[in-house]
Amino acid sequence: LGHVLHRPTLLPTPLLPLKLRYGSELVEHLPDLAQGHALGPGKFIRGPRRPACRETVSLDALTLTATPDRVTIHDDDTDLSYIAIELVSAGVVVTSADRPVTVEVSGAASLAGMCSANPKTAERFADATWRTFDGRALAVVRPTGVGRATVTCTAEGLAPVVLDLEVVHA
Repeated sequence: LGHVLHRPTLLPTPLLPLKLRYGSELVEHLPDLAQGHALGPGKFIRGPRRPACRETVSLDALTLTATPDRVTIHDDDTDLSYIAIELVSAGVVVTSADRPVTVEVSGAASLAGMCSANPKTAERFADATWRTFDGRALAVVRPTGVGRATVTCTAEGLAPVVLDLEVVHA
């Protein structure tokens, strides 16, 4: 009850009242054309049009962030640490400021590979430098022994990010 699927319907399909539950109150809601948008001739989507995401961000406040999925990994062939790399300004990922990011790993781990989800790239997974795509990239770190590993992410014009990972016995 109260679950609406956003799927195309052909006009002039009647828009029936929806019964939505807000806490203990049952509210009847009658959608109208102003609350939806057209996909094309005779096609209509219920629900508001998603706003165009054109935010103004200051590139002066752009920072490089790197967030590992875990800081402790096991020294075996099955454990990896995935590091999400993002270009951020005021807490928002900036999708229009893509640039090359280099990842260096030292100590008890090595860089297994990088990627950015860009469907059209000539970069290889084994490369240590990748251009972000929509403000994001991913680095994968593989343990090579027990001890401490340091991951350093750098991008031109931005402060480097240094992460410490701990590799323990499996």
